[in-house]
Amino acid sequence: MSRTLRGCLVLALTVGFAPGGIVFAQDLAMITDPAAVGVPAVSAEKPAEFAGPPHPATDPVRIFSAIAGGDIEALRLALNAGCDPDAPLPQPAPTVLRERFPTGPLEYYLRREVGFTPLMFAAALGDERAVRFLLAAGADPHQRSRTSRTFPLYLAARAGNVELMKLLMGITPGSVAAEFRIDVDLTTQRLTVWKGSEPIIFSPISSGKKSKPTPRGAFLVTDKHRDWTSTIFRVKMPYFLRFSCGDFGLHQGVLPGYPASSGCIRLPEAKAKEIFAAVPIGTLVEVR
Repeated sequence: MSRTLRGCLVLALTVGFAPGGIVFAQDLAMITDPAAVGVPAVSAEKPAEFAGPPHPATDPVRIFSAIAGGDIEALRLALNAGCDPDAPLPQPAPTVLRERFPTGPLEYYLRREVGFTPLMFAAALGDERAVRFLLAAGADPHQRSRTSRTFPLYLAARAGNVELMKLLMGITPGSVAAEFRIDVDLTTQRLTVWKGSEPIIFSPISSGKKSKPTPRGAFLVTDKHRDWTSTIFRVKMPYFLRFSCGDFGLHQGVLPGYPASSGCIRLPEAKAKEIFAAVPIGTLVEVR
C-alpha cells in the first residue's frame, strides 16, 4: 500500500462516516421509491447487455450488474433481497462486466483486483445514487481491496468527484469542514483561506513550474501531516495538507517569487503553520 493511499485511509478513519441526508440501513427495506433517498427515479428498462438469467438472490454479482447498468431499482431490490453490500466481486469477474469496461482503470479492477467491493465500483463510476444506497445498506466506506489496498474515497478522488468524496467522508452542509475554503490563484501567486464569507488568512505562494504545473480544479484536503517527507522527491514538506488523495498539496517551502515547485503549493513557514492549524480535513480547495 502506497504512503499516499495510507495517508488518505488515515483521513477516512479519522473523519468517520456520517450519513447526512440518506436513510439508515434499517429503513432500506421500506424504500419503494428511489426519490426517498434523494435520487431521481430511473427507467425500469434494463440495459440489453445485462439481460439474461437472473442471479441467485444473494449473488454479489447482482449488485455489480445493477451498478454497471445504472439501475437503481435493481440495486434496491438486490439489497432488500439480502445481498451483502460489502461482498467483493468474484474473480475472474463475469465476462459481461469486463466487456462493459474494456479499457481504463476499471478494466484493471474488474480483471485483477481481489476484494473490489460494490462501493468501490460505484465510487469509481462516480455514481452518487448507488453510493447513497450502499451506504444506507451499511456498506463500509473504509474497507480496502486486497490487491492494491485501494478504497472508495481514493477512487472518487481519482474521478475528480468532490461531491462524492464529501458523501464518503460524511461532510454535510453543517460540518465544520464545510465552513472553510482555500482559494489558490496561480496567476497572482496568492492564496486566501475563507471561513464562511470572511477571508481569514492571506499568503503568497510558489506553485508548480511550467514543466510540472499545479493542477487546477476543485479538491478536498484529505489528510494532514505535521512532518512529511515526499515519497517521490525524498524532501521534507512540513505542514503538509494533501489534496484529494493525490501526490500534491500545500506545505512549507521556499518562495523565490515565481512558480518553482514540482506541483505542490509552497507557503512561508509562518503561514504554513497558521493554515495547518486553522483548516480541518475535508476543507474545499479551489485552484484557478
